[in-house]
Amino acid sequence: MTVARYEGDEKRATKLHLDPTISWGHILTTVALIGTLLTTLSGVNNRLTLNESNTKHNRELIDRQERQLNKDRAELNQTITKMSEKIDRLILRLSK
Repeated sequence: MTVARYEGDEKRATKLHLDPTISWGHILTTVALIGTLLTTLSGVNNRLTLNESNTKHNRELIDRQERQLNKDRAELNQTITKMSEKIDRLILRLSK
C-alpha cells in the first residue's frame, strides 16, 4: 500500500489506496488459495481423527483378544495339570 498525498483539499490530505499494479484478480486468487489451503488442512484433520478412531478401535480389539488368550491359556494349563495328576495316579496304580 502507498500513501497518496493531495495538495488541495485538507480533508483528503492523506488517503491509503492499493498499489495500481494489484488487480481484483490478484486479490480473488489469493482468497481462493487461502480457502483451498484451509479446506485441505481441514480434510487432513478429518483423516487424522478417523485414523485415530480406527487405531483406538483396533487397540481395543487387540486387548480383548489378549485377555481371551490369557484366559484360554490359564484354562489349558489347568487342564494339563489335571491330566498330569491323573496320569501320575494311573502310573502309581499300575506300578503296584
